[in-house]
Amino acid sequence: MRILCFLLFACVVNLQALQPGTITIESQKWVAVPTKHLRIEGTLNGDTPFYVLLPTKEAWTGRMIQWLSGGLGGRLTGDRGVADFALTRGSAFVESTQGHTGSFEHQSDDTLTEIMYEASYLAVQYAKSRCVELYGNEPRYTYVMGASGGGFRSTGLIERFPEVYDGAVASVGGGTLKLHWYYGSLFDYYRQPLLSKVDAMEAAVGVNGEGDPFPVLETPEQTEALRMILTAGWPKRLIGRLRKPFGYSSGALVSTKYKYDAAYFEDFWKLDGYAGRVVQDLIRERIQGTVKSADPSQSTLVIEAPEAPQDLFLYTLTFTSGKLAGSWRYVRSREGDELRTTGGPGLEGVAPGDRFELDNRDFLAYLHYHRHIADADEPAARDFYKNGKPIYPQRSDAAMRYLDETDRDVGNVQGKLITIFATDDPLDWPTIANRYHRKVRQHLGSGIDDHYRMYFVERSAHGGSQDSGGLRLVSKMGMIYRAYDDMLAWVEKGVSPPPSTQYTMDEMNQLILAPTAAERQGYQPVVRLLANGKEHRIEARAGEEIEFLVEAEDPDNELAQAEIDFHGDDRYDQTNKLNGKKAKTRFTHRYDRPGEHIAAVRVSDTTETAHCPVSNLAAVRVVVK
Repeated sequence: MRILCFLLFACVVNLQALQPGTITIESQKWVAVPTKHLRIEGTLNGDTPFYVLLPTKEAWTGRMIQWLSGGLGGRLTGDRGVADFALTRGSAFVESTQGHTGSFEHQSDDTLTEIMYEASYLAVQYAKSRCVELYGNEPRYTYVMGASGGGFRSTGLIERFPEVYDGAVASVGGGTLKLHWYYGSLFDYYRQPLLSKVDAMEAAVGVNGEGDPFPVLETPEQTEALRMILTAGWPKRLIGRLRKPFGYSSGALVSTKYKYDAAYFEDFWKLDGYAGRVVQDLIRERIQGTVKSADPSQSTLVIEAPEAPQDLFLYTLTFTSGKLAGSWRYVRSREGDELRTTGGPGLEGVAPGDRFELDNRDFLAYLHYHRHIADADEPAARDFYKNGKPIYPQRSDAAMRYLDETDRDVGNVQGKLITIFATDDPLDWPTIANRYHRKVRQHLGSGIDDHYRMYFVERSAHGGSQDSGGLRLVSKMGMIYRAYDDMLAWVEKGVSPPPSTQYTMDEMNQLILAPTAAERQGYQPVVRLLANGKEHRIEARAGEEIEFLVEAEDPDNELAQAEIDFHGDDRYDQTNKLNGKKAKTRFTHRYDRPGEHIAAVRVSDTTETAHCPVSNLAAVRVVVK
């Protein structure tokens, strides 16, 4: 009956206001690249644009792949990588905006359940109906794949709908958002005392994260702040990123105020057990200002506000005159007199001369939010419990319904699931991976390997080099596309992927990977770089020949090559071929002038994907005198 309804709705084009259950088709045509396929574009329920790609009947292999974009959705990525992957493997493909277009927080009819799973479920069911229409059958196998926020929702979909999805691959995101909100608030709360020591801590940590940053700190407040941030799971190698606020703070604050827990911002200032009465001296008097110009397309304002501090991160800007009088936005950043706003409705209607006020009350409340969503089962939150009881009032189950998805059996994976996380991710820390891994293990116990794999990508970040904070990184894409192929083989042929990455969390909740490839397992080579027989750091004279020894081992594949960058300028100067699963190779170099150089070697294996091989990296600091 459901398929028949979808087929009927597929023919409807409603030119009036669209109602729930309506489907409009804007275009439908055959496309030749990368292989011949039918492209269908439309809108579900009036607020969810989508497209479906269907290979020819002769090419179809009976499978469908659904792609979920990152963040909270709201856009069609047109991700040719995943779409082409699907089509070249004879798969149907579907992507939607996941329940809304653009920012969703201020739209009362864009519900969290719709965005988390309802819209994606509807999109894949409609795509199945088109498979029936073209091929005569529903797909035999259906997969969901996503990254970042799409990774979180991929794990949620396969747990909620085991009858729909046979497998899922989630990268840099999985489980629920509660821990994410917890450590984002904590990070911004504790980073302030450490700002003056970031350079010294970064130097102490070293190029491979081998050093100890605590001895360079000068006050008990600084020591406690760093301990709290690292214990929450912040990767030590990213210590330099303490210079910037947490990357998701603006989205977390806006979403919490509009959707997740709006009452908190009143409770914080009024109720016992919250810090609102204690931090009264930190409240800024409302700062008056005037708009000089606005660019709604860039969410920017040029302002005149002589008393405003330079740092206005997440201050509330409330318009007091003009068309937007009474409405508010948050400040994401300030450069000179230009403010960039975030979240909520746009800036359309703002005009020169409009007046506004700035205040920091919501931001102060947000900085303390972690105290009130501390998970008793999470090692990162143990400081907020005493004798098993919370020190501060905890938000109610209703407030946590969406952050922790209390209506979902988190970790109960019945199909096949692969998750991929990065060790140097400043947005989804390794504690996210560990938390979800524990949840799955609690459900599946000794049967976990029949359903679940988790892989870490060492020396990789959330997105690309922009996340690195100056660190040398490798791409995750080779591993991700390898995992896509392995998922198909696991579900359809019973071929198990390589074992999960083996790791532990130390006493400070920092990720420790097994030291050798044989112990670590997974996909990625393990690499060691020595300069004149020393790791991490050496001193040398100008003109002295330095020998760089590379030792590499791959857990599941053959090694292919080692590339070395002598100067740390991200250009690889020499390449040596490698053979076998375990290999050594040497490079030599002379530095002509005194100075510091971060020499780095990148080792790749023979994995063949559409993007790149699976790689890893090691570095050494060369101090030339």
